[in-house]
Amino acid sequence: MATAKRLTDNYLTCVICTEVFRDPVTLQCNHTFCKSCLLKYTKTQSEGIKAKFIPCPSCRQRTNVTNPGSPVEEWISHLKPSHVLQGLMDDFGPGTEASESGECSVCRNQQKKTPATSWCSSCDSFFCNGCLTLHGVMPLSRNHKVVALPESDEPQLGDAEIVQNVCDRESVPNLIQTIHCKKVRGIAHPMLKDITVLVVDGIKVTVVVDYINKVVLTYYTHDDPCPKYIQLSAGPCTVIQLTNRQVVITVPNSNEIVTLKVYPHPVILSTVKTYRSYYGLAYFSPSRLVAGGIDRTDILDMEGNVLKSINTSPVSSPDYIHVTGNRKVIVSEGENKSLVSVTSQGGTVFTYTPTEDRVLKYPQGITTTSTGDILIVDKYSHKVIQLTESGQFVRHVLTAQNGIESPRGIYLDTDGLLYVTCHNCLKIFKF
Repeated sequence: MATAKRLTDNYLTCVICTEVFRDPVTLQCNHTFCKSCLLKYTKTQSEGIKAKFIPCPSCRQRTNVTNPGSPVEEWISHLKPSHVLQGLMDDFGPGTEASESGECSVCRNQQKKTPATSWCSSCDSFFCNGCLTLHGVMPLSRNHKVVALPESDEPQLGDAEIVQNVCDRESVPNLIQTIHCKKVRGIAHPMLKDITVLVVDGIKVTVVVDYINKVVLTYYTHDDPCPKYIQLSAGPCTVIQLTNRQVVITVPNSNEIVTLKVYPHPVILSTVKTYRSYYGLAYFSPSRLVAGGIDRTDILDMEGNVLKSINTSPVSSPDYIHVTGNRKVIVSEGENKSLVSVTSQGGTVFTYTPTEDRVLKYPQGITTTSTGDILIVDKYSHKVIQLTESGQFVRHVLTAQNGIESPRGIYLDTDGLLYVTCHNCLKIFKF
């Protein structure tokens, strides 16, 4: 079941509507989209329509149309899905048995339950490693097209290890380091808005954005006395990891989304001008971002084009955005004093607006633990709050007694270290 879910999420989902393909069509670059989504997108590409080609929404490669004199609808109708993808849709699409079982077809016929590792598009069957070996030596099937299925990332029984970190709801945080960014030469009165952590050549690199001084700081180690930094055109608000060495940053006052490469010193790779200002930002897929602007939350391609908007009411102008492992979008807005979780289609999962002693005074940064719990920063109450995946209060993880003051950004790394930006310094906690 995990294999099927990963296959559906990673390979059978349209990046425009973020749903499982409906009537898929494949362009010459081998990127696939829902037919209706591609049609709507193509109609917005006036240059392509005039020159009689379809620009790929993902890579921009051109697919020249075979019937240039016809309407755009007919261009799209002549496109067909790849044979392999259609076969996967048939077996792993919604409502199919294969999507539930993910088992070897041969073993299942022998009343055995063996996880499938490959699928043959010619036989329309799934194989485990052992049965695939026999399949590969048979004269009639040795040249068949075989697709390897993604490996499951579900933990196996017996593999779990008890780790004392934030996932343990009884654990106690200990401050292990404070990095005072105001000590950096040439930087005065910083306002640290957000943080992420990369692993470059096996070493953690902390990336922090300073809104007041319009810089991005990179610390090669936690004890780095001389961090590298790069100046931007205006104050950066949000930083997210894109790849092992790349981060993406919102610069709302100049309507920019900037991509940096970390060597560990930061270097600007690209600057994309957007139609509107964006503050919050989150990674949605390898070619999609979720961005929060004034009165809207948009899904963008990597060139800053708006593919669709999401309803995140009552939060209208997200300051911070986080996308969970199951693609739920969580947004916060300081002025609104709410935390909202929605699906990629805008369906409400929950709205967190507590009262009395748990009221949110100015919610900011968001992250999630490996178990799905949500951590939300509340700037004016000087707290980090832990919620369940469904938005139920768990506890106050950090308070002013732990030394945090006016927190904004938050990041939880794979070692269970919790990073919190506190106006002019960064605090690191271990549980």
